[in-house]
Amino acid sequence: MTQHRAVRVGTAESIPDLAPRVLAIAHPPRLGRRGIVRQGLAVIGLTELVIALPALLLGEDGAAPVHIARHVGSLSAALGFALLYVAWKPTRAYGLLPFVASLAAFVTIGSIIDVSVGRATALNESTHLVELAGTFCVWFLAGFPKPKLRRLPIARRIVG
Repeated sequence: MTQHRAVRVGTAESIPDLAPRVLAIAHPPRLGRRGIVRQGLAVIGLTELVIALPALLLGEDGAAPVHIARHVGSLSAALGFALLYVAWKPTRAYGLLPFVASLAAFVTIGSIIDVSVGRATALNESTHLVELAGTFCVWFLAGFPKPKLRRLPIARRIVG
């Protein structure tokens, strides 16, 4: 049995480390870059958590039923934790950007509709500026995704 295994099993071949090339293509943010943005994002995340507490713990959110208020509070608290996490680990900004941006976009659209039809005042909806500010900080930390044309096979044929 031992001889059979020795004949069938060999040493593993060496595989080159592709991590530096993959990270260069992915454009991850470097730690220590834009420190003021990370500090601001931490403040925004804590602010979002404080704003979420009455709805989350007490079920109070305007005229909304308690159950709905707790759902809204849960979502706001999750956003606050996500913003704090990105402030702590900025390399995660690119992955959390779709969540943060879509939440801010939908809240902004809802706020504009509510203010325009008179269901809410602009002052009441101004608390959503915290979500927008958080989105811009996360976006700033994530960077702007742009393909490197020289690395795309079709781009080589197009560019030359």
